[in-house]
Amino acid sequence: MRISGLSRYAFSSCAAVAMLTACAGGAGSSAMPAASGTAASLPYHKTFVYTGQRQTFTVPADVKWLTVDALGASGAFLPRTATEGPNGGRVHAVIPVTPGERFAVFVGGEGSEMRGGFNGGGNGGGASYDCYCYGYGGGGASDIRRDGDRLRDRVLVVGGGGGQGGRGSNSSSHGGGGGEGGASVGGAGDAGGNNNAGGGGAGGRQRRGGSGGSAGVAAGSFDCSGASGDVGSLGQGGDGGAGCSEEYSYGAGGGGAGGGYYGAGGGGGGSGCNYCGQPGGGGGGGSSYIEPSAKRFQTWQGWKKATGNGVVVLSW
Repeated sequence: MRISGLSRYAFSSCAAVAMLTACAGGAGSSAMPAASGTAASLPYHKTFVYTGQRQTFTVPADVKWLTVDALGASGAFLPRTATEGPNGGRVHAVIPVTPGERFAVFVGGEGSEMRGGFNGGGNGGGASYDCYCYGYGGGGASDIRRDGDRLRDRVLVVGGGGGQGGRGSNSSSHGGGGGEGGASVGGAGDAGGNNNAGGGGAGGRQRRGGSGGSAGVAAGSFDCSGASGDVGSLGQGGDGGAGCSEEYSYGAGGGGAGGGYYGAGGGGGGSGCNYCGQPGGGGGGGSSYIEPSAKRFQTWQGWKKATGNGVVVLSW
């Protein structure tokens, strides 16, 4: 787990706070939370869980500072190869607000099999029906948006984790692991394991999406190559590259990338050979972002509890 400030800020020294699960409402103080305080010490909380759609929050009367604690969603993975998927990130920050102001809240969905999660998770790459070795979907980002619900309205974003690459034809040949979401640059996905397997996708950054993982290259004249993973973009993780798919030759698909401020790159698809196939690379993790006016912020890559759908907790 990596802890960092975003690239445009100095690192914050505030202590980590526990994720909140309470849900309450009411008026609060206009004073900024004390430097030694945590979200748990504030009197009012509103928790947003995954719904697969836009949610809203209106700032109560007399409230001028809002504490945000958010988790990105995790990427999907092959359960037999790990106990949990590539984790999403976490962001904690205090942002200035105006009483009566409305925010749109988007809570990321975890990847599920080949499908990317809600709010930017990329889809896993396809594969031949002979092996059912598709790549796994990336996790969606969680974010809050001010004065609208477009991507450019986001004031805080936490990246989702990348999906695992599909396994090779040998059951012990697991696909590359997905990269962890979060921080100014998301984690890179792992390569499938050798030169003929798919490469891992790069993590999302602050000014551009992550590059897609390289395609697994055919080793002989009767083999076929996979496809490169897609490049990530603003708010959207790239799809995993397709594995080789020809008669008697098949490779595994690459993992879908995590969503984020900028999405990561999808994993590359594996090459195929006569009655065999190489694993796909893992998708990268999406990046996080905090608006410049935020105070006492902190961001984590691959937060230990970000193992499913995302969550957003607002406190005042």
